[in-house]
Amino acid sequence: MIPVTPAEWLPVLTARLDAAQPRISLLRRYVDGDAPLPEMGKNVRASWQRFQRQSRVNLATKISSSLAERLIPNGIDVGSNTDSDVVAAAQRIWRDNRIKGVVAKEATHHMLNYATSYMTAWVGTMGTPSSRRTHRK
Repeated sequence: MIPVTPAEWLPVLTARLDAAQPRISLLRRYVDGDAPLPEMGKNVRASWQRFQRQSRVNLATKISSSLAERLIPNGIDVGSNTDSDVVAAAQRIWRDNRIKGVVAKEATHHMLNYATSYMTAWVGTMGTPSSRRTHRK
């Protein structure tokens, strides 16, 4: 039977996500610098693991960094509208929180590494802008 309603699709999509979880977990280990080590004999395990941890390169981070460093935000759109009050408010938040520099690059890195990331901005306790970036693990 082909799913039609959202209630019918939910178990299908959930099963697909569950099936992909081992692959996503493995990719996260590579990004976090904890790629799996090859198997070895018991008599050389400790020294071999020390050697491998010291000598492996975290290519996942290098790959995402090479792309993130070249991405430059060039504007803010909300939907297809580029000159509404909502866009002006979003641009003010961007400017007041100084998101253009380090914050934008850090958020981009997390978006590329984990495929999802959130960045929030608000007025702090002293009336100054504050921002926070989070990523989903």
